[in-house]
Amino acid sequence: PPPHLANYIVPMNPGIPGTMGEKSQASAIAKDQSPKNPVVPSPVLMMLNMVTAGELVEDEEFNDIRNQVGIECEKFGRVFSVVIPRPASVEDDQDEGVDDDQDLVDHKSKGVGRIFVEYATSEEAKEARSKLHGRNFGGNKVVVKFYPVDKFKQKELGDEV
Repeated sequence: PPPHLANYIVPMNPGIPGTMGEKSQASAIAKDQSPKNPVVPSPVLMMLNMVTAGELVEDEEFNDIRNQVGIECEKFGRVFSVVIPRPASVEDDQDEGVDDDQDLVDHKSKGVGRIFVEYATSEEAKEARSKLHGRNFGGNKVVVKFYPVDKFKQKELGDEV
């Protein structure tokens, strides 16, 4: 199984009473699909643990990140857009010597630290999610979630899903 599902695999032995059958195992594999946290496939993915606010300030670094994400995500389907919210202006920053990332957190716009990728279809987004979730990026484990299209279109990028 893919590494990100390894913790959700439940041993199954149909010959022993009390072990999980195929339907029960399938539901145990996808923890996200519990009634408390239903997964609704969407053509929009939200990626977490990939960027910090400090990496998004300089235009050149921001554009490099956006291009790299777009190129990687195109391997799994037709990408309509890559949206990476940037921190609000920190020109008025008077805190010399303070950690830039921590200082930017105090000034950040909603959604900073997240990357949103809009695919042509939900099926393409599902394929990308299955390949990207759990990957390591910059020493961090990437988390990929479906994001509601209506919230994405309305630029509500700071909401929890």
